[in-house]
Amino acid sequence: MKRDITRILILGLFGTAVFAQIEQAHPELCSLPEGTVPSLPAMSIAVDQTQGSAKLSVGEGMTARTIDLPGVIDTVAEVCPLPSGHYLVFGDTYNGMNMLILDIGKPAAMDAFSGFEPVMSPDRRWVVYRKFYPRHHDASISEEYLIYDLTKTAAQNRPPEISLTNSGNVGRPIFPPGRTNLLWDNYDLPDDRMHRAGSLSFYWSADSQLVMFGDLLQDHFAVIAVTIDKDGLVRAYEHSITPSDLCGGKVAKDFGLFVSHAAISQDAPDEYLIKTDFQPMPGVCVPKSQELRFPDDFKPSPAETPFQRQRIQKPAVVDQ
Repeated sequence: MKRDITRILILGLFGTAVFAQIEQAHPELCSLPEGTVPSLPAMSIAVDQTQGSAKLSVGEGMTARTIDLPGVIDTVAEVCPLPSGHYLVFGDTYNGMNMLILDIGKPAAMDAFSGFEPVMSPDRRWVVYRKFYPRHHDASISEEYLIYDLTKTAAQNRPPEISLTNSGNVGRPIFPPGRTNLLWDNYDLPDDRMHRAGSLSFYWSADSQLVMFGDLLQDHFAVIAVTIDKDGLVRAYEHSITPSDLCGGKVAKDFGLFVSHAAISQDAPDEYLIKTDFQPMPGVCVPKSQELRFPDDFKPSPAETPFQRQRIQKPAVVDQ
């Protein structure tokens, strides 16, 4: 199906500003069905790549208001209206996604934070994403899965030690249990703490009380289900799967599983059916789909003991 795309182009801009566009082509970021275009006021964007800045104009003509957008944004992939009357902007960058919460009445950006593969919950309260890290660096990176509460302030979505100007350590860890989302806490961990992403995206239940994704720790692949109650209490659960489970017979350990798509339906309150599809493994097999029932097929994920470094050292960015 061809998606309806709303392109709002910038005209008549000069200097170092480049033409950019708002493409309402990714409703999945807002947990909306394919082809859905949220209703927005007139908006346009100009990006100054030499200065590393962008400006969003709201309205038209002499009454248009301009909002500075922190962080370099190549294209605005989606703008999502929030129940508060604010807007969540998903801005594509050369490295991950920059997310901004805008109050167009002031007009101002209330917060800005970065991450990978973000998805907003259907009730538009939460954003789940993988913790940001630079594209090129001299450190090994362990994934950390975070959640942002759109009903709370910028300060409430940061650990006490993290400043409001920090956009990379924003949100609360939901997996692995025991993480704290502090500066560089996911860099150069021991092998038995190094998590890797095991899915293309995050997948929400319709009631916004469960989010699912894949995770790989060494040779251990697991479907992760995290429950979130109305008070924001999170609990992580997992179901381990091996390539042999989905391909039959013995499969070499170096063939990893990766979730390509998932769908969650609800059988009863607090009971879910999770259907998971996996990417083909060339020369090995096309893994069969897996149907899992939550909570019956899952066990609680154990909390990781905080890793104590002798010395905290910021990783060096080796190539922009």
